[in-house]
Amino acid sequence: MEKSSEVGKSQENNKYQDILKTQWPPEKRLRPQMNLQERAKIFLPFAALKGHEENLENIAFSKEISLIR
Repeated sequence: MEKSSEVGKSQENNKYQDILKTQWPPEKRLRPQMNLQERAKIFLPFAALKGHEENLENIAFSKEISLIR
């Protein structure tokens, strides 16, 4: 049974021979690399803490008012 499993593995490895020797990253890019600011604009709507900064400012402001009173 070991021979059949070895044959299966070698056939499986042959499927990926073209991928194994591929250079990464590819030398030729399909499009120019995007700068960091543009990438940030894409992911901005998915920010997990949207509004968090504003809430912190409101808390700090309310604590300042309570200290003044």
